[in-house]
Amino acid sequence: MEVPTAVKKDFEIKVDGGEINVTFRQATMGDDMARAALFSERRTSREGGKVIELYNMDWLHLAATEVRLTLVDCDLTQGKKKLFKEGMNEAEFMKAWKTLPGTWADQIHRKCLEVNPDWDFGAAQADDSD
Repeated sequence: MEVPTAVKKDFEIKVDGGEINVTFRQATMGDDMARAALFSERRTSREGGKVIELYNMDWLHLAATEVRLTLVDCDLTQGKKKLFKEGMNEAEFMKAWKTLPGTWADQIHRKCLEVNPDWDFGAAQADDSD
C-alpha cells in the first residue's frame, strides 16, 4: 500500500490593501512530532481533586511553528524576494514571520488550522461543549 499524498489547499486572504495567497498541506507524523516537542516541558498541579497539566508554552511561537511546518507556498514578498518558501529552517522562517503585522499572521495561521483541524484547540473546546 502506498502512503497517500498530503492534502493541499489554496487560500486567498483579504487584507488591507490587497490579498495574500497561501497554500497549506496536511501535517505528517513528522510535523506532529516536531509540534509535540513544544509541549515537552510540563508540570502537574492539583486543584480540587483534579490533576491539571500545565505547559510552559508560548502560543505565538506555537502558531508560527504550525505555519512553518505545513506552509507550501505564500506570495508575500519583501522587495523582490519571496518572504516564505516551503522547507525554510526555523531561524529563516521566524525572521520573516516577525516582520508580518499581527493580524496578517493570525489570518495565515487560521488557514493552517483549516487544513490541520486536529491542531485547533478552539475547535476541540467547541466540540466538547456539545
